[in-house]
Amino acid sequence: MLIPLGYHCNVSFLNQTLQYKKETGVFEWFESRNLQNITDVINTLSINPESNIVCGNDRNIYLLNTNLFSYHYDIDEYKIIFQRRYNRFIDNINKEENIYFVRINPYLHNTSKNEIELFIESIKRINPNIKFNFLLIETIVNDYDINSININIDNVIFHHKYFYKKDIIDVYMPSSTLCEIYKKILEDIGYNINETTNVIFDDRSAF
Repeated sequence: MLIPLGYHCNVSFLNQTLQYKKETGVFEWFESRNLQNITDVINTLSINPESNIVCGNDRNIYLLNTNLFSYHYDIDEYKIIFQRRYNRFIDNINKEENIYFVRINPYLHNTSKNEIELFIESIKRINPNIKFNFLLIETIVNDYDINSININIDNVIFHHKYFYKKDIIDVYMPSSTLCEIYKKILEDIGYNINETTNVIFDDRSAF
């Protein structure tokens, strides 16, 4: 199972185009400037599941703080959507199934080793026995920009991969070239690329 962690809708459109998307994730259709913003939401709700973290007005919605935001919803409708998706997120973590968390950063945005480690801690706080993969794809101009991160945590396999800026024409309309690159990355890290679905999703999908 692929669980998107932002940066924005790029990973969702790639999964949808390749028919890998099986359900709508709690952090999809949002922009998360930093992975830490997502970790903060998970930690807040782990401490107090009744916390009201859905904030904003009109169609300016954010979770916990304004660095994790969306313009897709009205706040009242989203409170229901969020709870449904967050419950599904927790259920998936507790099932201990074959989970691949995926974050794709656009050019000039990076995720630090510390952010990744803190995210992993937040997941293991929910289910200490979970085993999962974490795929971070960052966007670079050339190989000189590569700054590999290594994570060594029990039961977690971390993959640090890259897109080249020249291959990204429009993050919201992934090209066939980018789709093939992403598909090859998933295949290389052990994801079953032959497991697809014809279900069509949008930002309000109930599944």
